[in-house]
Amino acid sequence: MTVEKVLLLQDVDIFEHTSTEDLSHIAEEIEYQTDDVIFKEDEISDSMYVVIEDKVKLTRGEKEVMVAGKSRN
Repeated sequence: MTVEKVLLLQDVDIFEHTSTEDLSHIAEEIEYQTDDVIFKEDEISDSMYVVIEDKVKLTRGEKEVMVAGKSRN
């Protein structure tokens, strides 16, 4: 993970007091393609996802609940 992306993670409230060194060890960058399923509603997860680039559509069943991601100005 690049230093720039680790610094972006420090802007996330939960990581604001985490050192860049610690973040570089615990964070993993994963790239997904359009229409990839990242997580299903009823699955148990041991991960947290932070959208740094682009956006992610969140659905419940077939209904779109929201779109999350970095806002563009």
